[in-house]
Amino acid sequence: MPTPPAFAQAFPVYLTNARTARAENRHHDYRRGLFLDLLRQALGIRTDEVDVEQFIRIDMRRRGWIDTLFRNLVFEFKRDLERERGDGKRELADYLVTLPNGAECVGLLTDGLRFEVYTLATGGLSRDDSFDLDTADPESAFLWLDAYLFSQRDTPPTSADLVRRFGLRSPSFGAASRTLHALLARLVDSPTLAVKRGQWRALLAKVYGSDIADDSLFVRHTFLNQFAKLLAYSALTDGAPRGDALLLDIITGEAFHRFGVSNLGEIDFFAWILDPAVRGDVTAMLRRLADSLHVYDLSQSNEDLLKQLYQDLVDPETRHELGEFYTPDWLAELTLEEIGYRPGQSLIARRVLGGI
Repeated sequence: MPTPPAFAQAFPVYLTNARTARAENRHHDYRRGLFLDLLRQALGIRTDEVDVEQFIRIDMRRRGWIDTLFRNLVFEFKRDLERERGDGKRELADYLVTLPNGAECVGLLTDGLRFEVYTLATGGLSRDDSFDLDTADPESAFLWLDAYLFSQRDTPPTSADLVRRFGLRSPSFGAASRTLHALLARLVDSPTLAVKRGQWRALLAKVYGSDIADDSLFVRHTFLNQFAKLLAYSALTDGAPRGDALLLDIITGEAFHRFGVSNLGEIDFFAWILDPAVRGDVTAMLRRLADSLHVYDLSQSNEDLLKQLYQDLVDPETRHELGEFYTPDWLAELTLEEIGYRPGQSLIARRVLGGI
């Protein structure tokens, strides 16, 4: 995704101002103001879309004010990260625990240049990511920020950008993964889930010769399976799907039947998320993923968007254990050229005829 001209112009100005604010030990409110100006000028995020100093009652005795809240992002600004990191983490933990959707939120602790990313985890916060705008070029800074902010609209999709926004280390996958793990735990005694997981485990063992199934891989497969359906439907309709009923129809495959597609979205191992006991949480998760697809104009896609995402979600070590090795695109294209393949020909027919 190319860096928007407005960001390329505004980012160097922001760096100069943020560095000066750090050198002069300016108040965190001042640094927050600089950052919000960057979001407004460079990314088109309106002032009325951002809540500043939102009051929150943490418990009967304690209250707090969230520095900045934008969608599911909770920003906490500090003058000195090294000295104030402990206070900042405690405040973020209080906010994420107290907010109704805190388990889905991402906390960003920052001095305006360095950013540390935290989410709720068992026993406290988990540090998931970090980034330093002070050492970043405009393109890297834009790509990192917008993977969290989702400020863009109708941009041409690329496989690399898909990984950045929805891959293993993305905030989108992190939130969905936490939800799916929690739902698995809630359905631990479900016979239906046990059957589906057993079938999935047996198939993996049969294909790869060993039992490599675990909760993490099951969640990654579930996420990839459902995200691929949302992406496919969005491409068919030139827009992200809306409405809980439609989202569930996409998962069951019913939505694709209306387009004459009968082999996509059938009930499979990963349809466990349709269990009535978890359906409300599932539709909320699907809604967030579908809403995130507004950044893309899928009619402009000209590459395999999902291959790189799959390779990212099923990490290289796991894929090596599975015996999966990918042929580079250039080598596949060279092979087809060497055998004289032309579009429209059947490789199966060539093999039967002894051509390959």
